[in-house]
Amino acid sequence: MDVATVARAGRDRGIAIAEILRQVKELTGPTPKLPPVLGKPMQERAYEIKLNRRLIGDERTVDWLASMTNTPLPDFRRRVTL
Repeated sequence: MDVATVARAGRDRGIAIAEILRQVKELTGPTPKLPPVLGKPMQERAYEIKLNRRLIGDERTVDWLASMTNTPLPDFRRRVTL
């Protein structure tokens, strides 16, 4: 399960914002104080969430996370033409 799914499910069930963010933190682990090294996606996500909470607030951060469940993933496969 990813953070977007946790946020969407929590919001849909009417769970308090603080509880949703606690569940998200459970998935991402502790937030690094400095930007994480590339290649550590959960630490990167935790740091991004921390910044968004500071900039836009908890409620909008949960809305932002929940909106990611409907975002299609990019298709980076190279198409070979002959």
